[in-house]
Amino acid sequence: MKIFVVNQHADITLGGSEIQCDIIAKNLVKLGHEVNYLVYAKKEAYNLKKENYTYNIGYFSLEPADLVRLIDKYKPDLIYWRLNRRGLIKNLIAAKQQGVKFVFSISHIRDVQKPVLKLQKLTGLASLKKNWRLYRNHTKELRDYNWEVFKKLDGLITLNPQYLDILPVKFQEYIPNSMENTIIPFKWNRNYCVWVANIKKRKNPGLVIELAKRCMDLDMDFIMIGAIQDKDFEWMNERDKLPPNVHYLGLQSPEYVNGVLENSLFLIHTCDPEGFGNNFIQAWFRAKPTITLYFDPNNYITDHKLGFYSKTFDQMVEDVRLLEADTVLRETLGTHAKEFSVMFTPEHNMNKFEAFFLKVLNQ
Repeated sequence: MKIFVVNQHADITLGGSEIQCDIIAKNLVKLGHEVNYLVYAKKEAYNLKKENYTYNIGYFSLEPADLVRLIDKYKPDLIYWRLNRRGLIKNLIAAKQQGVKFVFSISHIRDVQKPVLKLQKLTGLASLKKNWRLYRNHTKELRDYNWEVFKKLDGLITLNPQYLDILPVKFQEYIPNSMENTIIPFKWNRNYCVWVANIKKRKNPGLVIELAKRCMDLDMDFIMIGAIQDKDFEWMNERDKLPPNVHYLGLQSPEYVNGVLENSLFLIHTCDPEGFGNNFIQAWFRAKPTITLYFDPNNYITDHKLGFYSKTFDQMVEDVRLLEADTVLRETLGTHAKEFSVMFTPEHNMNKFEAFFLKVLNQ
């Protein structure tokens, strides 16, 4: 098969879906397919060295004319779109006009939710202007969330089975995320737990700080990893503004995160419901249980005893204290996590992508 993979790229923007697309692209090449990774990025940020990848690299502006040009050049059989709904409708229509099959990938809960208008209760001209912008953007989002257009999709893949059968697409399949097990060794002079996410409001990093303050008496540090993507959290770069038991290590590679998790006690997760965090998988590979506050994807953590789904902040404090103190419980939950993690290996999942793409092409 000739396949287009469309997303941003992990070597420009390190995020969960970008990591997934890199893994998918290079493993499809291993299976004998021709893969062109169409990278959506500003031209000035586009500095990828093509010789570093087993798949082909191309730049994609999100304009349908650009997609048509690339289709004419490379003659793909199928497009795998993992860029959420950004630019989806106009490029889906363009691809269908060119006779190219189109598979949409759900990467976040917002991919299957209709946008909600949230006006701000402020007064004055500035408020009116801001609410007008919010209304205008909401109208655009509603236009992009067009159910009739979703019916034009040839297939849909979701990283979370809870998101199946919401969008009106005939061929749908759940294929779990995959992660790789490469590790960069890491050492720390105290026991510690780990939090991993890009730092912005919906990831709730402030709750980690509050959690650490509530656990100051424990012989344990809280290590935080991720790029600061919201200027409201830039203060985290200043060591004296963090509690003594919190250490922010900045943006790190998945291999480095694997090393940090290797010697940790457990992973903590405070993010709002989203897709399926790669950090869960990385922790489970290393036999580390998970304490999650708001999000238990497909109830895996609860049903398979991989840790705790706290649901409230006070309960999370109790769960952290329990797991820090109880070595036997940590090891038991960690064993469950390790056994469960096999479903998230590339070896387990890449043949599923290949089979689904062939199914779409042969429909």
